[in-house]
Amino acid sequence: MFDFTSVRGPAGAPHHDIARPSTHRTDSAGRLGPTGPPGHPRHLAPRHHAGAAPRTRRLRGLVGVLSAATLLVGTVSTADAADAASSSAPGSGNGWQRTYVDDFSGALDTGDWSRYEGRAAGDPSTTWQREQVSVSDGKLVLRSQKTSAGWRSGGVSNARAGSQRYGKWLIRFRADAGDGLGYVFLLYPQGGGWPPEVDIAENGGGDKRDVLGALHYDDAQGTHQRVHKRLSGVDFTQWHTVGVETSPGKIVWTLDGRAWATAWTSGVPDESMWLGLQSMVETRCSGTARLCVNSSTPRSADVEVDWVARYKRS
Repeated sequence: MFDFTSVRGPAGAPHHDIARPSTHRTDSAGRLGPTGPPGHPRHLAPRHHAGAAPRTRRLRGLVGVLSAATLLVGTVSTADAADAASSSAPGSGNGWQRTYVDDFSGALDTGDWSRYEGRAAGDPSTTWQREQVSVSDGKLVLRSQKTSAGWRSGGVSNARAGSQRYGKWLIRFRADAGDGLGYVFLLYPQGGGWPPEVDIAENGGGDKRDVLGALHYDDAQGTHQRVHKRLSGVDFTQWHTVGVETSPGKIVWTLDGRAWATAWTSGVPDESMWLGLQSMVETRCSGTARLCVNSSTPRSADVEVDWVARYKRS
């Protein structure tokens, strides 16, 4: 049985955290550089402005619990579902034109991908290192690892391969279990600044049997808003394809080619977005030991990505 929960509200309410570089930023080409002015962090995937409430993955104000029969329905066709669940990225068809694909069949293409470096803002005891990113056996590997100098994580930006205004993004992946060792796949604006941000799939650690989708945006009054969707009961230590579809006023999160959550909101980004993939470590938690590094946590855990693809409506 799958469980689904939905949360929507202003930024001041407690919500998830994402490990992000705090001492680096990217420009529109995904290059890293120093941070922006105090109170306006401009790193790879910025946190809230200074003074925002602390973040936690413990979601409150839950407004729905649906069964699998309700979840795995939507606008995605049977053909789309079969394609997305396969071991190779779907080509163009079924109303979509593929605009980018990487199956990691060779070395990491540094013309398309840049590796994260620097301190992670979500947990300053963790550092991004280029060496934590590799390609092995046709898979991109993002490794979180404990070293004598502390925890190290891996992340990559696809900004160098371009961005897209509206469309579909798919990622086929699996992740090792481990308390405090998680991942996030997200879309970030090509022009810089924050918000908006679209979290395609995020997990903060543990047995990897749930996933969070999220949207961050500012409303017409400049107040930060967020939409959260959570799916439980799926074993992400096995291979699955997660995705998101964006269109004016609508965002759909997908699993293996089938919609599991939908939100209708004016906050869907109306600008070009690029894809980021990151492993992450949580060493500072309170009241949520299951999601924090502890004595049971392995010294390393991998997030393996088989392929990624991007599409626009044909």
